[in-house]
Amino acid sequence: SSPSTTTSQQQQQQQIPSKSASEWKEEGNSAFSRKQFQQALTFYERGIEACSAESNVMVGTELYSSLSSNRAMALIKLQDYQAAQDCCTHILQQRHPAPPNILHKVYYRRAASREGLAREMDSRQQAKVKMLLAAKSDLQ
Repeated sequence: SSPSTTTSQQQQQQQIPSKSASEWKEEGNSAFSRKQFQQALTFYERGIEACSAESNVMVGTELYSSLSSNRAMALIKLQDYQAAQDCCTHILQQRHPAPPNILHKVYYRRAASREGLAREMDSRQQAKVKMLLAAKSDLQ
């Protein structure tokens, strides 16, 4: 990486307040309750990053799983169903499973994301049919 890129990355890191994973989760939950889903997503992702930095918070712990599950829900609200499904699948594939109190939310959110993906596919198929019918009527 170039020196300017490294400097830019360092400046960005310095601008992000240093908070614990649980503080980022609280910030995310607050933003989510205000229906600020993009901001909530950012806070949950920062919390996940903080989990990686905190030696006492490991992947598979309740906090990490909760942040990841909440991230999936924010993605669903933002209608990014593929990313939400991928997030849930990632949680379910961890070597250390999520705690049971979070696991049921992960399965529900993965199902909701798959339902959203199915609706998107149906909409695309309906649009194709309409285009084909319009093209066919133009030919007649």
